Amino acid sequence: MRSHTVYKTFDTDERRQFVRLTDDVQQAVDEAGIAEGMALVSAMHIT
Repeated sequence: MRSHTVYKTFDTDERRQFVRLTDDVQQAVDEAGIAEGMALVSAMHIT
């Protein structure tokens, strides 16, 4: 099994704000050349 990791950071204007990640996740999958499998997205260090 092969794995690939990408770290992203997002700066927001508001203290609480929704950020659409779909395009960023798709871009990471495309750039990695992944054809099938699972993408795990984890929001770290949020309170």
